Amino acid sequence: MPKKTRLRISSRQILVAVATALIISMGLFGWWRYSTWSEAQSVELSKARTQSLSDFFGSFGDQGLIPIVRPGAQEVGAVYNAATGRWIYEAATCFPGLKPKPAVGSALPNIVISRAENASIALGFDNVLSVLVGSNQVRSVRLAFSDVTVQDTPEHSLRETYSAQACPELQAILGSVSSGQPPASNVELLLVLGTIYRAKRTATIELNADAASSGALEAIKRVLPVRASVKSDSGSALSIVLENDIILPVAAAPAFIPTPTGLTLGPGQPNTRIVWMPFDPSLNPDAIETFKHLMKPNN
Repeated sequence: MPKKTRLRISSRQILVAVATALIISMGLFGWWRYSTWSEAQSVELSKARTQSLSDFFGSFGDQGLIPIVRPGAQEVGAVYNAATGRWIYEAATCFPGLKPKPAVGSALPNIVISRAENASIALGFDNVLSVLVGSNQVRSVRLAFSDVTVQDTPEHSLRETYSAQACPELQAILGSVSSGQPPASNVELLLVLGTIYRAKRTATIELNADAASSGALEAIKRVLPVRASVKSDSGSALSIVLENDIILPVAAAPAFIPTPTGLTLGPGQPNTRIVWMPFDPSLNPDAIETFKHLMKPNN
């Protein structure tokens, strides 16, 4: 049974707190509606390469990870188009028979998002938060992850289970990985998930002291259903904490990325080739920077 909301603040502050909680809850609990692959999921990150998500993607990018805004069918072997922000294939389509290694315990750092617009999109509901509450009323949104697990698969398992007939777009990429040579033809920026993190997610929303808005709650009631467990943060009257108890995909890392190689030192023009290589920051210190460049807006 979810605990009842207990806020020891003024009635106007209660109204804003509940209103904000309801908005955010739709982002958190909207995850449950995306348990299978859908068009809504395929375009979930269409705004990922815009400045509105720069701090959200930047926080994960520093770790070589792609944040999953609307978790659902993402698993090791799924395919993400980094140029469009679309999830285009499930793992079973391109890699039938793939058996990733068992998941093990892991950890993810907290993510702090300073702008209401960024937080709204990161939580999966566009700019509802900033519109109904006011973009200047939200101090920050902090995302924390618990019960984190990580699952991955060896490179050779992806190559051995790859179906060229089902996913011909990946053939040149996997050929480059195997040969160590540039792809024989131009390829899209398609990232095969080699690692996936799953976790429970908690969002803490901090509001300014003057964030009271008597019309916000009724506005939300008219457009959104309520299915959330909400409680106040004992440390601040205007901090709202929303938690979900379902473990779902929250971030992923690619198995391979296009990597500049073959720089020629000395006189003359440098000869740079782009080869798709396994993404392993522990072996290649430059891999994180290469990955972050790929994920930049309008790259």
